Amino acid sequence: MADTGSPLDLALWAARLESAVTGLKSVGLAGDLARLQNAQGALPGAWVLPADETSAAPMDEPSLYQRVTVRVSIVTALRSYGDATAGRATDALRERRKALITALTGWTPADAASPVSFVSGRRLGPVKGAMWWEDIFETDYYLPRRQNA
Repeated sequence: MADTGSPLDLALWAARLESAVTGLKSVGLAGDLARLQNAQGALPGAWVLPADETSAAPMDEPSLYQRVTVRVSIVTALRSYGDATAGRATDALRERRKALITALTGWTPADAASPVSFVSGRRLGPVKGAMWWEDIFETDYYLPRRQNA
């Protein structure tokens, strides 16, 4: 899996999902999602993407660190089964979301400073026979401050 550019190692998040959420055919990072969007055989799947980061005001001296809150997006995709109400896909999505929220909420990645918390979720829409959903999670890490010489 490729580095995403985030100071957090999102491969740790993907590994957590692989080990804790059953029934996923694919778990990956942003680059994997781009390659697999049209591959129905990869569904159901979940992908970990950086969402955004916000920084608290720098701490007063003599602190050497600044707290950064990072949000991570988990995009889940399931095959739509063609029933008129999408009931089967909705039920399957509910079960996958329950498992991934349980797997991530309260877990502290090795490179984070606080446990992961759930922020929000939203439907991304049906695309090419699949139901797509995004859940946002949040944690913090500390960014070293550059010292003036």
